Amino acid sequence: MTVSTQRLKENLGGIVSLLTIDATGLTNNPTHIRRYTNNYGAGGLGVIYQGNTFSPYPYQLPTVTKSSKSNRQNSKVNIGDLSNVQFTRFIEEVGSLEGAKIIEIYVYERFLDGNIEANPNAFSVRLNHTIDFIEDSNDLTTKIVNTVDPLSRSIIVPSRSFTAGEPNSSIYSPTVFPAISRNIARG
Repeated sequence: MTVSTQRLKENLGGIVSLLTIDATGLTNNPTHIRRYTNNYGAGGLGVIYQGNTFSPYPYQLPTVTKSSKSNRQNSKVNIGDLSNVQFTRFIEEVGSLEGAKIIEIYVYERFLDGNIEANPNAFSVRLNHTIDFIEDSNDLTTKIVNTVDPLSRSIIVPSRSFTAGEPNSSIYSPTVFPAISRNIARG
C-alpha cells in the first residue's frame, strides 16, 4: 500500500449532523417523524443514511448537557421555522411533541448511503433525549425545543432491605433475593 492510498483511506470527509424527531410513539402514525440535516447533499436534496432521507433544514444544537448526577439535565435545540412554517405545521399535525424522541447523530460523509464505503453502523450519537416543551424564540422564526435526558430524570429505584434475623434468637434469615426469604437455624 502506498502512502497516497493510505491517505485516501484516512480521509473520512466532513461530518454530517442528522437530526430525527420521532413522534410515532405518541400517535402511532408512521408519518409523524421528521429528519433534518445540516448538509445540502448532492443537488440540494439532503442526504440518505440507513435508508432514510434527511432533508436540509436549519437547526442548531449549541450544547448538550450531560451529567452523571440524577438531576434533570436538559438541552435546547433551535429549529428554524421558515416562511412556510413547516415545523409549526408538524407540531399542529401531531398535537403536542411533549414526550417525542429527539436524536442527533454524527456521521462521516463517506459512510452515507450511496457512497462506496456506506456503513449504517458508523455513527456517533450526540443527543438522545425526549422533548419536554417547545417555545417560540424572540425573532418568531425559530422554535426552541427543550429536551430532557430520560436517564437523568428522578427515577425511583426499588431498594432491598436485608435483615440478620430476630435479635437474641437462633433464627438467622438473610434475604437472598427480594422475593425469597430463607430461614437458617444456628446450630
